[in-house]
This record gives sequence, C-alpha cells and structure tokens, in this order.
Amino acid sequence: MIVAAVTNIICFMRNGKYGGHIGSAVLLSLILTATAASGGAVPERMAYINRAGGSFYIDSTLVTQEAYQRVIGSDPSTFHDCPACPVEQVTWDEAKAYCMKVGKRLPTEAEWEYAATSGGKHETWAGTSNENDLGEYAWYEKNAGGRTHPVATKKPNGLGLYDMSGNVWEWTADWYDSSHKYRVLRGGSWAVSAFNLHAAFRNGLPSDFRDDRIGFRCSR
Repeated sequence: MIVAAVTNIICFMRNGKYGGHIGSAVLLSLILTATAASGGAVPERMAYINRAGGSFYIDSTLVTQEAYQRVIGSDPSTFHDCPACPVEQVTWDEAKAYCMKVGKRLPTEAEWEYAATSGGKHETWAGTSNENDLGEYAWYEKNAGGRTHPVATKKPNGLGLYDMSGNVWEWTADWYDSSHKYRVLRGGSWAVSAFNLHAAFRNGLPSDFRDDRIGFRCSR
C-alpha cells in the first residue's frame, strides 16, 4: 500500500494514486478496503476526520445491500434487486451489530453532522446550500422515483462523503430524547422533501423500528 501525503489530505489507496486535495483544515484520509466489482459491489472507503472534539473515521458511503449480505448473510431490503443500493429495513440494533462485526460502530450524532456539513461548514444540505443544486447531491422526493438508488451516484460533499443527504435516513448512536425511547436518525431519504434533508434536521424513532427509508453507515 502506497501512502501519498499532502498538506490537508492523506490518501491510502491500493492503486497508489493520489485521490485529490481539499482546501480545508480537516485532515482527510480515504482508505480503500474493497475493489469495485461488475456485480454491483462498490468500494468501501472511510474518511479520517480530525476535529477539535476528537478525530474519527466515517464510511464514505452508506452500507450497501451487497456488503450487508456478505457480512450478515441476509438482505432485509425492500428494494433487494440492487446490490449497490443502501441496505434498508434494518433496526438500530441490527445496524449496530453490523458495524461491530466489521470492527466499527455507529457514528455519534455530532460526528455525523460535522461530517455531513463538510467539516462543520455552514451548509444547508450535505455539499451545498443552494436548493437548485440539491438534485446533484441527493436522492429525495423530487428525483428518486419512489425508491432507493445505488450509493455514490450523486456528488459527494466537501469531505468526499456520499448520500449524507437523501437516499435513506441514517441511524446514529445517540438517544433522541431524555427518556431514552427513541434513537436519532439524520440525513433524510428518497421519500422526503428538501426541508427534511437539511443537515441540521433531526428525526427520532424506536430502536426496533424498521422501514425501507432507513439505513446506516459506520464509523470508528
């Protein structure tokens, strides 16, 4: 594995190619851990983000049906005809179990929002504050056609993270309420309006809830 270090970014890639530079104080590492396959699998990458509250890694894409099937041995998704689409119909506990099985964890809500806004920038949606450009970054009510879509087919945000707005809601590690009845979901989905895709928008549901609008990504 070849390491290419630049001012703000270190890319670890099996082909040894430098993946690009971002003009940000955030240290970003993209780690290639799987090879794209013609059968629909997508590369599994993580971004390393160094922030004042503590550094962390986060998946650059949502967990796909192909990845979930490979690790867990089943695919609960409604839209199961699409290996590169995000896995959905997973509960909070199932999402947590998957992340733990691959040596990761669910991101905290604070980590998720910092990553979604390209490193704490004042972005309305992940990657943009211009609603006219939102369709270039997100699958949502206006363009999704009533279903999920393969991950990483829209533009990434400033940290190279895909689908932080739209496609499926994402479970996070935190409680939504002080009574500990609901877990936080962020990001919006293919079924919601632009308003519900706001990077600051919060949703809360019971940890045993499952739906074809809910998926996840892991961190560590």
